[in-house]
Amino acid sequence: MSKTSAKSKYEQLMEWIPTLGRVKEEKAKETTKFSKADHYKRQGAYGKASY
Repeated sequence: MSKTSAKSKYEQLMEWIPTLGRVKEEKAKETTKFSKADHYKRQGAYGKASY
């Protein structure tokens, strides 16, 4: 005999079918991309601006 019976496969299928109609939640995507230079500027790695 198989490890997974037909009854258990059927039960899993019945649990899974209702999930087909669900709308997936979209993860928030970051629209702004920062370069390494932007990171270092923000950290003050280039020194203080002299005015």
